[in-house]
Amino acid sequence: MRDLIGIPHEQKYASLANFFDEKGNYKLAEVQQEAQKSNIKSKFEKDVINVDRRVNLLYSAITGDILRIFPIPNDPNNAWISNNDLDKANFKGADSVFVRQILPVYLQTLTESQKNKQLRAI
Repeated sequence: MRDLIGIPHEQKYASLANFFDEKGNYKLAEVQQEAQKSNIKSKFEKDVINVDRRVNLLYSAITGDILRIFPIPNDPNNAWISNNDLDKANFKGADSVFVRQILPVYLQTLTESQKNKQLRAI
């Protein structure tokens, strides 16, 4: 696995960037696709699938897709969406203003607090 992503064998962890080349191509793409096709998976194929899931989970967390923190008003299935999907929810009035501004304001407040040393480690 380390050879595929190009990190030393002694290196315990890989960064998300290690899984992509200079052009943004996912280094495990071909191996992962082949591993998924296999009916009886080898340990290596299972490891590739496991690492691929973890990379995708991290990517989803970083891009905000995994944080479904906004309930869609009057949704029959009680669905919640992420900040990235706000356009799909059709929020109206004050709700629209709130959901569009809350995360940017929160992140700005965190940044300012950190700069002013008002943010304590939990």
